[in-house]
Amino acid sequence: MEKKKELLIEGKKVRIEVKDGIEWFSLTDIANSFGTGRPTDKLRGWLKKKTTLDFLEAYEIAFNPDFKHDQMIVFKNEAQENRNFFSVEDYVNASNAKFIRTKRGRYGGTFANFDITSEFMMWISAIFKVWLIRDYRRMKEIELNQTITEKSVMHEWLLQKIEDNALENNRLARDLQELILPPKKDDNMKP
Repeated sequence: MEKKKELLIEGKKVRIEVKDGIEWFSLTDIANSFGTGRPTDKLRGWLKKKTTLDFLEAYEIAFNPDFKHDQMIVFKNEAQENRNFFSVEDYVNASNAKFIRTKRGRYGGTFANFDITSEFMMWISAIFKVWLIRDYRRMKEIELNQTITEKSVMHEWLLQKIEDNALENNRLARDLQELILPPKKDDNMKP
């Protein structure tokens, strides 16, 4: 199940989609919000950089056993040619990258996990990366506090339910005992 949320970075919204426990940040929103030009052009420019490809390669090798390392040679060679531009989708499809992805449609774009998003933000501007880290930490702190509050309320509710059930069980046990056991005879009474 996909869950959607937003992160505010200096008042600019960045979509985050949570899927299979991974938070996917919209690089398209970031590229659109910071600087000028088309987001697609910024993403292609970033992907063309040798340092970007080196980082993506090292990251995928470290965390993705299905990564097609041999495809990185092709991409690195193409990146050196000024006339060659490839898309994130080309990169993902050819290399089987798992931590950056594209999504088509109305709410589509390019999405990446936090580490790759942080690398992209550094390429845009160091201060943007600092803002990302600051605002992401703040968002996580708020989420943690909400979770703790929700768990505390749930804990109190469960304790009350346990107490209510115990009282009800005691009442039922007394009623059952009165039904099953005959009343005690008084020793002073004779038959």
